[in-house]
Amino acid sequence: MGQFQARIVNTLLVVLAILAFMSLFLLIKSFNRDNNAEKCWRMHVLLDNLHATATAHIWERGLGAIIIGSKNPDPATLKEFRHYKLEASTYTEAVQVLLEKFNFDSADGFFQGRVAEWENSQSSLAIAREKVLKKQITLDEWMSIASENIRNELEIGKLAVIPKDGDTKALFFPEYIRWHSTIITDFAGRERALMGYAIASHTPIDQTLMKKLISYRGVVEQASAFFSDIKPIPTTPVELANAIDTYQKEFLGKYETLRTRIYDDSSKKHAYFVDAALWFEKSSTAIGSAVGISDAIDEISHDIVDDLKASSKKSLLVNIGLLMFVLGVFFFLFVLINRRVIEPVDTLIRIMRRGAEYN
Repeated sequence: MGQFQARIVNTLLVVLAILAFMSLFLLIKSFNRDNNAEKCWRMHVLLDNLHATATAHIWERGLGAIIIGSKNPDPATLKEFRHYKLEASTYTEAVQVLLEKFNFDSADGFFQGRVAEWENSQSSLAIAREKVLKKQITLDEWMSIASENIRNELEIGKLAVIPKDGDTKALFFPEYIRWHSTIITDFAGRERALMGYAIASHTPIDQTLMKKLISYRGVVEQASAFFSDIKPIPTTPVELANAIDTYQKEFLGKYETLRTRIYDDSSKKHAYFVDAALWFEKSSTAIGSAVGISDAIDEISHDIVDDLKASSKKSLLVNIGLLMFVLGVFFFLFVLINRRVIEPVDTLIRIMRRGAEYN
């Protein structure tokens, strides 16, 4: 190959190297984005299962309190208690599997420590459940064990979703909102459990119990104020605003009337106007409206993750296509220049050399 041909080939190689490097850089970036989108999806599934586990445990806690307070627990209540036990166990197993798939980084192992605490609280809860059915546990013991387990589940979700890299940041704000709805479900559920116990045991609400109920209500009102603040914001999704509106009507409206009558009956030492089963049903409808907010946020998070996955896949395919295009253009130009420039020049040089040798 002559000097001229070599220069052309070297120039093409340099251009190819630059274009290939840029394409590979974009391709690697797309692969990382695709991996982050996949991680974001798995995070979304983990958080869904954590919230579902906590919600099932909240319902189980309320039913357990009624069983403890009842002299002869209603068979329907016992059946429902066992139902939520199985439901919570199913979600718990799913969470444990998902946690094993994640490599959560923590500077001092705090996250792993919280997971270990949760696993220990699961063991304590399993023992406590059997004691509830045998009526061998006090209300305070049951509430403490069940609430500790729920608290650990919510804390794991909070720690897991803290933004660390890439597109997982997209889930932080929706989960921050959902955390408020789960706090309402938890503390309103504590109120439901304690008042259910009082109704089931036919005892008035004493001062110690009243202090707990007031403190729980304070947490609920603070979280409710958060939703009242974000509801009128123009950027609040319609489905979330509608869920908040339902919550305000059901929980802050109908449920408030219900609980006020329970307090009145207790203060007047009257028989409660509802039994424990009806109380649990009606209060659960109201608390379910807070779960409705969580479900609305879940749909929003789901859409965000779907958009991330679709966008990352599109970006990956575009950059793979770009790399193939660059290599194809280089090959085409190389063949074209070789046939139209290098070969004719090479032929001309050979002719000139023969002419020089003849002369």
